[in-house]
Amino acid sequence: MRLILLVLSLFPFVVSADSLSVLRHKLSDTYLDRINKRNESRVISYKGYDVEFTYFSWHIRHNTVCARYSQQIAQFAGCTQAARELFTEACYKTDFSGVSDSHTRSRIKGMFCEAAQTYQPVVANMIWSDSKSEVDEANRKCNLATAMAAGSEDPDLINARDESCL
Repeated sequence: MRLILLVLSLFPFVVSADSLSVLRHKLSDTYLDRINKRNESRVISYKGYDVEFTYFSWHIRHNTVCARYSQQIAQFAGCTQAARELFTEACYKTDFSGVSDSHTRSRIKGMFCEAAQTYQPVVANMIWSDSKSEVDEANRKCNLATAMAAGSEDPDLINARDESCL
């Protein structure tokens, strides 16, 4: 496993993960950075997802995790599960040795450890039903006949569509 430098605001720390991306973000107000008294948003590429989250006062706001995927349930579920793994890895497998200030190092680690313990990912499993109802079969036939008759002037295709789509 390779080490990749991860930077949150002005606080660099090392995270062990193959798929973590390098983040760099500089802020001019270092005092507010140190006490973290404003919303900060981050996006970390992890396990194929852009895990987005906002934190305030060194607490990750759970309702902001993976918000960009919220309208696509399968991607949202996958992202939230990746986020949970990211938080856990950042908590237990990272020493944050790149952060010189021990207070800040402790706060960053605490933020990820709290999220690792309290964040609940969305679990969504989608399966296709093997059985087809009569309505499903009628819809399938209508859709097929409609597609075949689209743009056609063939009376047989048009009649087949009309009969299938009653």
